[in-house]
Amino acid sequence: MQTTDVPKQPFNDSVPVAMPIKGGHLMVPPKSIVHCRAAGNYTHIFLSTGKEAVICKRLKEVEALLPDMMFYRPHHSYLVNLSHVEMWVREGGGYLRLTDGEKVPVARLRKNNLKSRLKVG
Repeated sequence: MQTTDVPKQPFNDSVPVAMPIKGGHLMVPPKSIVHCRAAGNYTHIFLSTGKEAVICKRLKEVEALLPDMMFYRPHHSYLVNLSHVEMWVREGGGYLRLTDGEKVPVARLRKNNLKSRLKVG
């Protein structure tokens, strides 16, 4: 099955999503994911508990598992949970500061769409 063929789950931020890890699957509620960062054929998932999991999927595949309404990809290497965005900082090309302290760059071509999603003027 291709990534584009994976059906999207109905939106429910509390229903866990099965993320493949070494030795099994980690069941993660989408609302607990702060952000995801690409690492080649793997993805690092950072949780609101402060824990990090390494998933055996590319970021594009992880993105397909998560609800579109909650997540946005501001940069080719990052996927963020919009409810964990604390601040959009314009200096230095622009980045998002997340609730876990991470600074996520915002690609120039994705700024307008992100402004719309965050309802920033």
